[in-house]
Amino acid sequence: MPFYANGENVLTLTCRTDDSNPSANISWYINGQPVASTHPTTEEVGQYGGRQTSQILALKPTRGMDRHRVECRASNSGFRDNVAIDAIILDLMCKL
Repeated sequence: MPFYANGENVLTLTCRTDDSNPSANISWYINGQPVASTHPTTEEVGQYGGRQTSQILALKPTRGMDRHRVECRASNSGFRDNVAIDAIILDLMCKL
C-alpha cells in the first residue's frame, strides 16, 4: 500500500534493540538532525538479565521530506564508542 505524504498521514517507525545490560538509549535523527519522539521508551525483560528497549517515532511527512534519511541510534553506557544505527530513506508518494 503506498504512503502518501500530505502532512496529515502518520508514518509510524519502531526502533527495537537486542538484549543489553544496561539498557540501551534510543535517539532519532532525520538527515543528521536530532528529532524527539513523542512516545516513551519501553523496556522488556530479555535473556540472561538483559533488557530489550524500543521506541516509536510517529511522523507526518510532507512532500519535501522525500529522500530524507531517518535513523534510529541505539547506544549503551557500557560501550561508550559503540552506537548501533539503523536507517531508512523515505520514498514518498504525493498526490497532485
